[in-house]
Amino acid sequence: MSEDTAATGRKDGESLFARMRDELMGCSFSTAKELRHLAERCGFSFVPVEVVQVGEERVHLVLNPDGLGEVHVHADRAQSWHPFYIRAVERTALA
Repeated sequence: MSEDTAATGRKDGESLFARMRDELMGCSFSTAKELRHLAERCGFSFVPVEVVQVGEERVHLVLNPDGLGEVHVHADRAQSWHPFYIRAVERTALA
């Protein structure tokens, strides 16, 4: 892979991530499946979700959309019966 091709791939990945981040920030969800469906609205056909840590008021999940590497989602909720609100979306870049 040439440097230009690699750079173009990174730029495409960055723009896809930026779109996903913008779509997800501030959204609410109650289950990992709901978060997956929110991520799929960004044009990915299926986005696997891994629950890393879950608590009464905080959750950390990892989305694995094709070509983006891991996308970490951090969300909070006010009470255990309220939905989670996404407060941070971070990307682990592909090597």
